[in-house]
Amino acid sequence: MPKTIKFICPKCGCNRLVSIESIPVSRPIINISSDGDHDYGKEEQGDIKVRYYKCSDCDFVVSDTIDATIIKDVVKLGYWCKMNCKQE
Repeated sequence: MPKTIKFICPKCGCNRLVSIESIPVSRPIINISSDGDHDYGKEEQGDIKVRYYKCSDCDFVVSDTIDATIIKDVVKLGYWCKMNCKQE
């Protein structure tokens, strides 16, 4: 079993991390009436995309310490936490 990695916010010390995600949703339009009303078909969801990770308390956004690129990848997040958060 992999070891648990801790997140500790460098700005406020909070240990609660949240992922901000976008989920594309599409709904096919089945019928359009002459007055503009329309009926939808079944809603379809696309793949969830992480937009960024942030501290739940102070909104610190996790970004690369070298080029300030926002981290969106879970592997990079784990590496960032290992390098920037004190692990016991």
